[in-house]
Amino acid sequence: MDLTKCIVEINQSSSYSLPQSIISVLPFASYWVGRSIACTVAYCACLPMANIKFESELNIITTKIKDILTTCSPALEAKRADESYQALQHALFNNSSDKLTVLKLILNVIDDNEISHFMWIGRRHETIGLNYFDEDKKVALLLTSGLDISNERIQFLNAFYYYPRSTPYILWIPILNDHAALSIEQYEQFRDKMWFETMDDPNKRIARSFTRFVKENLLPHFQIGEEPILVSLDQHGRIVHTNMMHMIQTWSDDYIEDSKLRVERKHSNMYTSERENALWKKEKDWSLGLVVGKIDERVTSWIENERCFFLYGGNNIKWVREFTSKVHEVTFKTQSNINLIYVGKNEKVRASIDEEHSSYLLESPYDAWRFWTRLQSALLSRINYLNAANCHGDECDDEIAQGFKKLLGYECKGATMEGWAVLSKRQKVVVCGQGAKMLRVINEYESWKENIALKSFDQAFKDYYNKTLHTCCSSNSHSCCALEYPITLKEILKKEKCPECFHDMQKFVTFTCYHGDS
Repeated sequence: MDLTKCIVEINQSSSYSLPQSIISVLPFASYWVGRSIACTVAYCACLPMANIKFESELNIITTKIKDILTTCSPALEAKRADESYQALQHALFNNSSDKLTVLKLILNVIDDNEISHFMWIGRRHETIGLNYFDEDKKVALLLTSGLDISNERIQFLNAFYYYPRSTPYILWIPILNDHAALSIEQYEQFRDKMWFETMDDPNKRIARSFTRFVKENLLPHFQIGEEPILVSLDQHGRIVHTNMMHMIQTWSDDYIEDSKLRVERKHSNMYTSERENALWKKEKDWSLGLVVGKIDERVTSWIENERCFFLYGGNNIKWVREFTSKVHEVTFKTQSNINLIYVGKNEKVRASIDEEHSSYLLESPYDAWRFWTRLQSALLSRINYLNAANCHGDECDDEIAQGFKKLLGYECKGATMEGWAVLSKRQKVVVCGQGAKMLRVINEYESWKENIALKSFDQAFKDYYNKTLHTCCSSNSHSCCALEYPITLKEILKKEKCPECFHDMQKFVTFTCYHGDS
């Protein structure tokens, strides 16, 4: 009976292609099924000598059938796995049923009411079943390479998820290489930091077909050893964004969901690739809003009150001291209200500024991480938009992409920039330049101070900066700039122009390890 069921299931229509070893054994399987039937019929009909031969014949048949089952079972399991994968692939790309059906395929859950997940309520995790994710709830799948997710990333997602509640429900799914086992103890340590939905036991819950789907269909967005991605699903469980992480890093959730933007809404879930592209289509110029977003309330206040201020960074504390001191001096002489805020990554410089009270700082190392991660996400999102709009050759000429590259080039790991600054007023980026040039302009204040009354501080500064731009230093003497692209970017330019001097940049491949320290 087992062999008969096995043969029937193997022969049923499927996209799975049977190996030749199984095809050749099927006639023998049919023969032994027929022989077992004949033996049983003879025994039941009490034919002569049936009782004597039955036991011997049965032993032969049983041995042969076991051998055939041993040969067929792996093929049957492979066929089942392939059909499960095909069903999941169809559901995530073309499904017209419901989200719960898709989640059950992903998470090895049969009963909607089965307790399989945790959600954060108050100050503790409560157990829930898949039925919690009814059709009205927006869902996003947080896919990580094992437990590779930083505390800063968790903090950001916690804030995104918790305020406001109109954002999608996030479900964390750690993906492993070759379906290796996770340490439950380590998993629970990460889970306890998260305010969004997690599963009780990823080793048990995550379907092998889903792991295969991620590796075969979500490249290059997701790769083992790389950054987490956030996959957005619509009410039917279909993928509407393969990675909305860059989208939510770049824009605030209230802006993404703002109905006044008059962006076409095809889904109940606003976090779609179409929505992201539509948001970029509305961005016409390189602006301060794209640089800072809503990361710091003081900067937001300065923008609203139309104040001039410098965002600045760098690794040389001597340059920082000289630059901030001179800006304070010019501010006093002009009776202006010019602010400074350090947004650089260098912790030693941050500590010195904090101790000396020479300027404002982003509130915490997390805010600095958020500032630069957001800029990187915005650049990658912009590049994806340009590619989707068939503007492959226009990236180097795109003002917004070049603005992001210039800032990121100043603070990249391979850069040797002593300092840099951005002069801004309202939403306008007035001047963005490397330290020596910006310092020269502020040091030569006496040469352009008369224009402040005629124009304004920001315009006078810009005019003198442009005047001295080509005389400040030779094109090959500025500090080294560098740009980093993750391998998850769909298409990386073969040639890259330096955003500072526009020469061709050298290209390297870098492997980085933090020795398990996220």
